[in-house]
This record gives sequence, structure tokens and C-alpha cells, in this order.
Amino acid sequence: MWGRKGWLGGLAVSGLVGCTGEVDVYLVDRSIPEPGGEVGIATFALPLEEVEAKMEGEWVPLARGPDPYNLLDFSSEPTTVELVGLREEPARIAHDELSLGSITALRLQLSPGEVISMTTDEGVMHFLSVPADAEGRWTVDVEMDIEKDTVTERTLDLRVREGLTIQDDGSWAFVPVLEPVGP
Repeated sequence: MWGRKGWLGGLAVSGLVGCTGEVDVYLVDRSIPEPGGEVGIATFALPLEEVEAKMEGEWVPLARGPDPYNLLDFSSEPTTVELVGLREEPARIAHDELSLGSITALRLQLSPGEVISMTTDEGVMHFLSVPADAEGRWTVDVEMDIEKDTVTERTLDLRVREGLTIQDDGSWAFVPVLEPVGP
């Protein structure tokens, strides 16, 4: 009924079932305000489009919702992140099921043509120039092993306050300080 080839093919497929694990990527902001000298930040708009994982030298996009998406509600609008909220509870920015193996880096892709901005407590909005590589990506090295039937989690710390600077001409810049949290 199966024939030799069909039986071996079925055996190979059945051997692959369950050979995956899950990955969750979270974003927090653990930057510490400097007493007396800090500008109060009401909102920080981060137009994030994609999260990718580097496995075996290849970049793999992670599932996350409509593009571009909001870190807080997965809408199609650019992301407005409330920093106080990110300090208290991480926002999940990606979840996916992957083949077993090791992740060596995570990469955040900004939405093309969107602008990062912040609004101060006084209600003044500042558009931020952001250095990134030529394609608007931020990469962070991580060590993660995707294991069978397990959810592997990694949190990235986007230290917003440490990355903000006011230029000599009065414009604002954001040099991302993105670090993995934990081992």
C-alpha cells in the first residue's frame, strides 16, 4: 500500500513532527532618569516593522502581527510606547515557532518612511534623527537555544533616555542603546 518510497517518506515526515520550539521576544526600557537634569518624556513613538532572528547564518522573520505593528496593541499604526509601562512590564514584540537550533542575533527593522518621535511632559513633540545601518535596522547579539516543545524567551532593553541627545542646533537625536537582558 505505501510502497518503499512512501513508507520512508512518511517515516521522515513523522520524525519531523515535534521538532520545533517557540520563541518570544520582549522589549523593555530600564534606563534610569538622571536626577534633576532629565527632560520628562510623555510618549516615545517607535515605528517598528519587523523582528528577525539569525539562525545558522540566515535571518528569519518572526511572526508578530500586521506590518507595521504597534508594540502595545498590534494595530497598523506606528508604535507609541509609554516608557513607564515598558519599565513596569515588558511588551512582547515577537512570537513564533521555529526549528530547533541556536539564535545568535536579533534584529529590529524600522518602518520605512516613518519617523521616531518623542513628546515631552510639556506636550512638545520632537522628531528624532536615528542612526542605523543603511536599511534602518538595529542588531543585537544574543545566545538562545530553541529546544523541543519549549518556549525560549529573550528580553531586549531599549534604553531610551540613555540614547537621547540634543544637538548643537537644538535638534534631537536618538542613538539606540539596545541590550539583551539576562544571559
